[in-house]
Amino acid sequence: SNYTAQGAYFTMPSARMRESGYLEAMFSSVCPYHIYSLSSQLYNRLELTGNYWIFKGVTDPILGEFGFGDSADRAASLRFSLLHEDDGVLFLPEIVFGANDFFGSKRFCSYYLVGTKQFKDYLTEVSFGWGSGRIKGFFGGISYSPFADLDSSFNGFSFIAEYDGNDYKHHKEEHPKGRDINYPINFGAQINFTDLCSFKVSSIRGKEIAYSFALQYNIGKSKGILGRKYDPLPYRSTVDHEPLGLIRKDRLFAQDMPFAFQV
Repeated sequence: SNYTAQGAYFTMPSARMRESGYLEAMFSSVCPYHIYSLSSQLYNRLELTGNYWIFKGVTDPILGEFGFGDSADRAASLRFSLLHEDDGVLFLPEIVFGANDFFGSKRFCSYYLVGTKQFKDYLTEVSFGWGSGRIKGFFGGISYSPFADLDSSFNGFSFIAEYDGNDYKHHKEEHPKGRDINYPINFGAQINFTDLCSFKVSSIRGKEIAYSFALQYNIGKSKGILGRKYDPLPYRSTVDHEPLGLIRKDRLFAQDMPFAFQV
């Protein structure tokens, strides 16, 4: 996931989706912002994300004089898979439509379409997309995971590079110290520690270093906090052992016969 906890690279999205049931909490330092994020993969095709952006060094224009400190903003984003790998069309890339900060103040609003193709024999994936809003025009990314096919603690390590499509210079809601850009290529690495946490670090705008730390858990596969010693037995209907006679009539026995021969 990227610095806003969406399935992606650093600042740009991809079309990869996690398994349904995943929850992720993340802190990111993307100069000049601090970002707190919570992401939920509700279904295989739908991901929802909430972000709390802090504009470091920019006093809140309304509440700053009352001691509330830096300006901040909340954002909600979604990604919806139009073509998923589960559809079985393996020769085509996965395709996702996304909307960042799509209601409210919309300070970081973007709409985009992105496709991602995995080359599993080469341990690589490549993404290309087009956006409008803060993400303006073309963007893309590539990820190389050299240990992905090994059963080791390093199989979650990846080298990542992306073409950053954010229009930092001309986006009117951008932090004043976030407008300068040397070049639009971000590169760095990500490593997962078990299945519960991950760390990511990269360059940003060719000027600064950004990083994030995330905790993630698939509640859809959870066995509970304390676990269960015994699984419940499958339901079975009761068996009538009463012999035919005064209590169990022939008519009742005839009604039971179809159930006994059901497949």
